[in-house]
Amino acid sequence: MPLSGIEKQGAPLNNQIELCIFGKGFGECITIHLGNNQWVIIDSFLNFATKRPIALEYLESLSVDASRNVCLVVATHWHDDHIRGIYEIVKKADNARFVCSQALTNCEFQKFVKRHQTNLMTSVGSKVDEINNIFEFFLSKPENRKYKNPCMASEGKILFELLEPNNSIPLGCKILSLSPSDADVFNFMKNIANMMPENNTPKRSAKRISENQASVVMHVGYGNICLLLGSDMENNHDIDSGWDAIINSDVFSLQKSVIYKVPHHGSVTGHNDRIWEGLLLESPLSVVTPFVNGRVQLPTKDQINSIMSKSLNLLATGLPSNVRNKKRDASVEKEIKSANIKLKPLGAGLGAIRLRSMPLTEAREECHWCVELFGSAVHLA
Repeated sequence: MPLSGIEKQGAPLNNQIELCIFGKGFGECITIHLGNNQWVIIDSFLNFATKRPIALEYLESLSVDASRNVCLVVATHWHDDHIRGIYEIVKKADNARFVCSQALTNCEFQKFVKRHQTNLMTSVGSKVDEINNIFEFFLSKPENRKYKNPCMASEGKILFELLEPNNSIPLGCKILSLSPSDADVFNFMKNIANMMPENNTPKRSAKRISENQASVVMHVGYGNICLLLGSDMENNHDIDSGWDAIINSDVFSLQKSVIYKVPHHGSVTGHNDRIWEGLLLESPLSVVTPFVNGRVQLPTKDQINSIMSKSLNLLATGLPSNVRNKKRDASVEKEIKSANIKLKPLGAGLGAIRLRSMPLTEAREECHWCVELFGSAVHLA
């Protein structure tokens, strides 16, 4: 495991909630311990050194058997920074149900994937490979292994539910997908149709859809203890799409969340004041994962300040170079200049933020969290 010391505390207790958020600048992954050694994996990226999914390496470091103890694997959307390695996770997690956006199971998207696979003039990107491999896997899954049928996430759908509390999960647990809306799916399909590769066209990879309208936003609830995981959802300036669709639904009947995974890497496109006003407790514990890809670096200083104005507890799995303190001692700068050394800014680096609850009891009204930072992770407020 590349994050030193993350395994020292061992696995959480059966009656502890754990949320661990990983980021490396171009990659985001979340693991959740629901209790009773049941785990959820959301999105994936690869450890650069081993080329293996970071979630599997983390669980192995805690001596957790992913083939038995992972109950849910979620691909929130199909962008490369969220999906690399998800196919390997699906194969490994025998007892898990795979969840993806309803948009990715539409026949138009299936046609898009197949066209990229069969068009010899078209280069296939990682995102298309991962999704296609998963679909093919479930169509031809081995008869001697019992994989659960995939689940299509949509607005208001229950992805996991434990109605009867027990000693390990005394408050019960429910995981809801808050998106995509019908309009999100329709808009996604229109974009896919426009991106469909034609025969004998110049070789290229599958284009990236700029809006993340098909993303799966999730609400995880343990009684009155709730988490809001914003994925890469954005505002689409349409009351039936994006964050507006979520906010205008009956979502306000849900318990407000104490932990918030900030959407779309802290970008202004994912910010909506009504999220903070209606879906979150005052000053929630907020986590942002940076995005660094060439000149695109998120979040910016202004975006960080905007989040900090809403949350007194802000953590980041790392920081892009555009918001770091770049000042060096004058003597160091002089030596660099005299040696004619050219320095290249590093990416955000690999970091992890682990949040563990105190052991839960049915009578506990408040939940206290132990916060641990690993690698490049930082506490901003």
